[in-house]
Amino acid sequence: MVVDDNQPTLKADLALLFALPPGPGQDLRTVQQVSKGHGRVETRILSASVDLKGYVDWPGVEQALRLERRVYVPAIPHTTVEVEYGVLSLPPDQIALSTVLARWRGHWSIENKLHWSRDVIMGEDASRVRSGTAPQTLAALRNTVIALVKRLGHSSLSAARRHFALNLHEALTVVGIS
Repeated sequence: MVVDDNQPTLKADLALLFALPPGPGQDLRTVQQVSKGHGRVETRILSASVDLKGYVDWPGVEQALRLERRVYVPAIPHTTVEVEYGVLSLPPDQIALSTVLARWRGHWSIENKLHWSRDVIMGEDASRVRSGTAPQTLAALRNTVIALVKRLGHSSLSAARRHFALNLHEALTVVGIS
């Protein structure tokens, strides 16, 4: 679980743990991943430790995590550094650190794809519906449309919207109206 600013004490404890160099007998494991694409070089460094277990008032914490992302853009040239913290309920012998890094990255790709589709393409952020059960109902309808478009084999939600806007009879057939 990523620790956000709404948990300031836990986030400060994590930052302090990783700010100090490990002493004798302390646990600090690190894995690194470098990827190139879109005109940049991105380095992810994930560090983990079990040393915070028992010290934080947070149920189920087995490992503390620190993810550092360094993005270098050679064309500018410019480097940005972002640091995030997290906690994990699995001990080190049950999950490899490289797996944690891959899942953390995968979480953001899901977040970006799904929420971007809902917010931008389906106009969820622009919706003025705010009361009663209508927002939840509209969100369910948007999710249904996204699932239907994928099931029909369309690779692009935007292209599918344009297609069905031009072929209303086909859109109605998909939802069972002839």
